[in-house]
Amino acid sequence: MASYLFSTERNQEGREYLLKSVGLWLPAQKQSAASSSTEEGMQSEIPPYESRITTAKLLVESEEYEMAVDVLEGLLEEDDEVVQVWYLSGWVCYLQLEKAKEQQQREGREVTEEETEEWKALKEAARSYLTNAKKLYSRLRCDDQPMLEHVEQLLGELGGEVEGEEGDPALDEDYEPCSDEEEEEDAEKPMEHDPPFIVPSRVHVAHLQCFVINDSRDECKQCADSVMSLGDCAKFKSITEPTTSSNP
Repeated sequence: MASYLFSTERNQEGREYLLKSVGLWLPAQKQSAASSSTEEGMQSEIPPYESRITTAKLLVESEEYEMAVDVLEGLLEEDDEVVQVWYLSGWVCYLQLEKAKEQQQREGREVTEEETEEWKALKEAARSYLTNAKKLYSRLRCDDQPMLEHVEQLLGELGGEVEGEEGDPALDEDYEPCSDEEEEEDAEKPMEHDPPFIVPSRVHVAHLQCFVINDSRDECKQCADSVMSLGDCAKFKSITEPTTSSNP
C-alpha cells in the first residue's frame, strides 16, 4: 500500500502509512534479534525478508533514516549474505553523513569536535557496509550492474574500500551467477570458503542514531553513558576500528 501511494505521488499519505505499518512489526523484529527467538507467534508478526528490504528502501526515500537503520540491522542479523542489504546499509549511512554536513553549512558555523567525531563514525560505517556489499557481490557473481556501479561510486567518494587483515580468496569456480530474484535463495546455500568480512558494529551505529536524533550532547540515550562528546562513549569507539571475522 505504501509503495502504491508513493508511486501515485501521494507522498505524505504514503509516509504516514509506512511509518504506521513499520511501527506494528519493528518491535517484534528487534526483540527477535535480541533474543534469537524463533517463536512462531513472534515470527508471524514480522513480514517476509524481501518485503522488509522494500520497506527499507521506502524509508530511505522518505528520509526516515533512523528507522531504516533499525530495519536493515534486523535483516543483517537474520541473513548477512544478501548484497542489497549491505548496500542499503552503506547508502543510508552515506545519506546521513551528507544530511548532517548540509545542515551545518546552512547554519553557517564551524564544525564542532562532536560533529567531526559523528561524521567520522558514519563515514567508516558506510565504507564497511559498502566494502562488504562489493565483496559479497563478487563472490556470488551477482548481476546488478547499476547497484555495483553505485557501490563503487560511493566508495570512491568515501576514500575507497576498507582493508581487511587478510587478502581476498579466489572465487570458487563452482559458483554460478545469480539474478536479483535468485540472490536471497543463493545466499542461503552453505559456502565452503567464505571470504573474511569486515564487520561494522551495527549496535554502535544504532547508538549513533539515538545520539544524533535526540540532539543530546551530554548523554548517549541508548547506552545511558553520560559523555561530553561522542568520542568519550566507550561503546562508540570500535566503530572506527572495524574487525574482521570469517564465516565458518
